[in-house]
Amino acid sequence: MNITEKIKYQLENTGRILSNTSYYYYNLDYLINKTSEEEKVVFNSFPVLKKIRLTLWSLIVLDLHKILSESSHDKFRIHKLINLLINSFKSIKWEREIEIEELKKIKVDLDKIQPKIEKIKEIRDTQIAHFDDIKLDYRLELIELKELINFCQDTYNIITHSLRNSTTYWKFSDSEMFNSVVINLNKYSKIKNLFFKNLASMNEKIDTSEISKIIKASS
Repeated sequence: MNITEKIKYQLENTGRILSNTSYYYYNLDYLINKTSEEEKVVFNSFPVLKKIRLTLWSLIVLDLHKILSESSHDKFRIHKLINLLINSFKSIKWEREIEIEELKKIKVDLDKIQPKIEKIKEIRDTQIAHFDDIKLDYRLELIELKELINFCQDTYNIITHSLRNSTTYWKFSDSEMFNSVVINLNKYSKIKNLFFKNLASMNEKIDTSEISKIIKASS
């Protein structure tokens, strides 16, 4: 495998992992920051849905570790990619001009966020790997995940812009799907409450107009 093939292989796999990480993050961001209070109540009423947030958070941590780790066991880490680009700088056919100092700056910036990278490693090793054994301690906030993901996205786009004259738009999620699920579950909860309210008052006939209002409501 020549240097061009090595870089292409490394870049494509790093990008694939980052694409998954970004997808998980923007879904989690929606569930935490962009749902209404009513939607949050509905979401918290169903344990399986609450688990989705924990699962997304865990997947983000696992994937971020893969691309930010300094360990040789993680084949597609950014450290390895940047070193490969710097060491082969003059042999690479760049589509757009880039200074080697810009690549060296990325290495410096990697060192600056090293404390957060170490935190990811700690959480992966001590928490995510032992869900069944310890009480989870959320010490990595969503804003910290966002900072690390943004760094990876920006770094990837700097490289692909110079190598392939292209960049990636990362902000995609299933938020529309989540929204419809929450709305329908909310309607179900209201209909269920209406049923038990009538049952408690020994009223055997439920006002169908009330059910109609619930079903037709947009949210």
